[in-house]
Parts: sequence; structure tokens; C-alpha cells
Amino acid sequence: MRGTKQIQTRGGTEVEIEVVEPLSGGGCRLDLSTNSREWRVNVSANGTLKLVTGRNSRGEVDADAELPDWIENALAHVGRK
Repeated sequence: MRGTKQIQTRGGTEVEIEVVEPLSGGGCRLDLSTNSREWRVNVSANGTLKLVTGRNSRGEVDADAELPDWIENALAHVGRK
């Protein structure tokens, strides 16, 4: 999948998911964003998630960023049409 997809999580959060690039060895790098935050995440071929970067609402790198609770629900939509 390439491109951008917009979804709504079960909790009502609007999320934009963009596939940035495939990773060597399988998997892909994704950008996820909401109205207030952004995350860049690597998803391995076996589904392991690794946070690369998180940004706050001002676009500044957030050294304390964590993956949101809804991320697995959001990523379940990536492969769907």
C-alpha cells in the first residue's frame, strides 16, 4: 500500500496514515497524525512496532513520545481498501 488513508479509531480519534517507504527485510515506515500529534513508526514484517519519532502539536520533536493506545486498531486499517 502506498499513499494516505484516513480512519477513525473505535474511540473516535481521526487518524491520517501515510506509508512513507518500505523497509529492507520487509515491513514499512508509516507516518500517523491526529489534530494534535504526529508519529513516525517502523512496522516490521512480523508486525513489531518501533517508534522512530514523535512530534507535539507545535511540530517539535517530543523525546517522551509513546505510541498511542489506539495504534494497533489504526494499523489494522492499513491493509484494507
